Amino acid sequence: MKQEWPNILKVIKWASETDQKEILIVLITRISHFLSRINLPLRIGYGRKAVDAAHQVGQHTREAFFRIDTAGWALMEVNDLDGALQQIEAGLKILEQSDAQDAHDLKVWGHALKARLFLKAAQQEKAETILNKIEDQPISPTIQHRVLLVRGDLSFARGHDEEAIQLYEAANVISSTYGGEKTIEAYFNLGVAYVKCGRFEKRKKPLSRCSMTNITRIRLS
Repeated sequence: MKQEWPNILKVIKWASETDQKEILIVLITRISHFLSRINLPLRIGYGRKAVDAAHQVGQHTREAFFRIDTAGWALMEVNDLDGALQQIEAGLKILEQSDAQDAHDLKVWGHALKARLFLKAAQQEKAETILNKIEDQPISPTIQHRVLLVRGDLSFARGHDEEAIQLYEAANVISSTYGGEKTIEAYFNLGVAYVKCGRFEKRKKPLSRCSMTNITRIRLS
């Protein structure tokens, strides 16, 4: 992906400039998360173009995905919390009309992401209320992993370090069932929680992985 990125970007630009909606939708779906490693403004910009394309061709679940997971997530990462909330809520509104399993998973993730947004805004009670509402929902391992990370973030923010460790570790166990998925902030928090609980022998692995991932991200940006 890294070697082919200049060519991939040319195709994305071509698809967006020549009104190739279906191609743009497929491309942004496939590289949405890779874009976060390259350039968040690009992810936001093309995420919004993909929103418009999906809306115009009637792919409503895909439109909700682009609003929640592509543009919404990236806007949160650049601290545009109002913009992120607007996109997430618009995506959730679309999903209210669908009972499909993929729409259900996305709906749960949308609520979890909204809870994470409130955590970033230091509104822990609102975050907890949302997480309680989606607790025990039947969801795929990928979404379960991400919900556990947000729950871990809430416990970590409240200083409940042992609870945070349990949640982060549970998330890692689940991610290992589908090939593994690591989040820098969660791994860093896990390492800090180990230290605060006096479990120094445990903290080296999470923090060292964070450092290597940060180095990789810096080189890509």
